[in-house]
Amino acid sequence: MTTHVSASHSARRMALRHVLTGLAVASVVTVSVLTGATAANAADYPSVPTNTLAGPSTGLVGPAMITLDSAGGTYVSILTDGNILTFAPGATGDAAPVNTIVGGLNLVGMARDAVGNIYVSDLGAGGLGAGAIRVFAPDATGAATPLQTIQGPNTGLIGTLGIAVSPDGVIYVSNFSDSTITVYAAGATGDVAPIRTIVGANTGLGAPGGIALDLAGNLYVSNNSLASITVYAPGADGDASPTRTIVGPNTGRAPLGGITVDPAGAIYAANGGNNSVTVYAPGSDGDATPTNIITGPDSGLNYPIGIAVDAAGTIHVGNLQGGSILEFAPSPTVTAVSPVSGQTSGGGTLTVSGTGFIAGATLSIGGIAADSVVVVSATQITATIPAHDPGAVDVSVTTVGGTVVAAGAYTYVLAPVVTPVAPVVSAASAVTTVLPATGVSPGAFAFGGLFLLLTGLGAVLFTRRRLA
Repeated sequence: MTTHVSASHSARRMALRHVLTGLAVASVVTVSVLTGATAANAADYPSVPTNTLAGPSTGLVGPAMITLDSAGGTYVSILTDGNILTFAPGATGDAAPVNTIVGGLNLVGMARDAVGNIYVSDLGAGGLGAGAIRVFAPDATGAATPLQTIQGPNTGLIGTLGIAVSPDGVIYVSNFSDSTITVYAAGATGDVAPIRTIVGANTGLGAPGGIALDLAGNLYVSNNSLASITVYAPGADGDASPTRTIVGPNTGRAPLGGITVDPAGAIYAANGGNNSVTVYAPGSDGDATPTNIITGPDSGLNYPIGIAVDAAGTIHVGNLQGGSILEFAPSPTVTAVSPVSGQTSGGGTLTVSGTGFIAGATLSIGGIAADSVVVVSATQITATIPAHDPGAVDVSVTTVGGTVVAAGAYTYVLAPVVTPVAPVVSAASAVTTVLPATGVSPGAFAFGGLFLLLTGLGAVLFTRRRLA
């Protein structure tokens, strides 16, 4: 599919790319292009997209950063025309955006706050000039007036790239041109000074780009000139040293790209310089090897810089050059099955625990598709157990990210059989006396024409009629 781009748009995008990457390689940086790595405790991401959003109707000409809402909607900042595009959950192919906001001139960074307000960073005139932050209401559309605009000489904004917003509304901004992080009070607007500025030789900042916050308030920064990720404690200010620095030839990092952190603390980085996405375990530090790398010709990555991760673990990536949004769903894993056995007649509910469970997942037991499959969360799925012959069988879960098979995880057993047992009366123990005249034993009783002999074992008598 071919997307036609105007000469001015193409020139702007290429100029920015050359400026950013030129500054990035001004320092001595060693970048390793890794072909694949997986850790046992990390989700496995196949290097093939499970969904692609691209085409002339999408308006994705130079997509920069991405953010998501809880319903699965995707928000994209467009570098070339300054628009903010919103796509419906599940959008695919050449889908048109459901909303467009005219946001600014050179938009890159994007974030949303707890109430859905949309924050964007503008690089400024010429791509690296005095920057600006604009905030739009959740229902803004077209040429909407921003709720807030942070801009002016007192703001310290210059070549603004990344933006992140804390749960209480505090705004964090990375300034590419002077290697600083400026922080603004919730609701800040106008030519306001930052409440904090991370700057200095000890910070490890170098042409910072994408930034993100974790649940504890730690700040993560992707540094383009150093191909590093630096992490700062909550409240960091001035010439603060990072608490962790991910850098080195084993990291697989390359200049220019966004960054995000999931609730568990895993770090996801887009690397435009080597067309890859790298994932790092929580707490990673130093020359850390990624737990997973998405790269290669089948990945469709073409100068990726925007990145976001949804609740199911699916990675959403924006290709600056490719003009597309790609999704990479994790391969599912199975860690436990409950119960582990049941009767051959089936019935009841099987609960499967693991990772990478997403909407549309299917489950089979012993090769038979289970009914009533419910994806409870990214880590749990339930289904009704089908009938099957006795024996140990495999349990498999299939998503768009692949299929996982838990061999022999469930065992079908035959239902127990209850056999009635009749009491045994020993003839030898019976004590009878036959009367010569009548042939009826003393103490004998008749039941519907039958005779019952009382023995040493005793008997239960109902309606009785004495015969003698």
